[in-house]
Amino acid sequence: MAKVSRLLNESNGDTAILKQDGGGIKYSKLKNQGNIDHFRITQSVRVTCVSSQGQLNLHHYDEQHDDINNNPF
Repeated sequence: MAKVSRLLNESNGDTAILKQDGGGIKYSKLKNQGNIDHFRITQSVRVTCVSSQGQLNLHHYDEQHDDINNNPF
């Protein structure tokens, strides 16, 4: 999460930098969940979030990919 924070700080809150990162973050929209995004912490751990006004609001941190998809908050 420190890497995500650093990248957002460097880009003044622009999440496009997270999509361009080749270091494993894999920031993207969560399928069938409206405006909810997610990114990787490790190969198995994901965090759901919503980007708003230059801030990334974190919602759910979990190792179970299905749990993240079914319960993003």
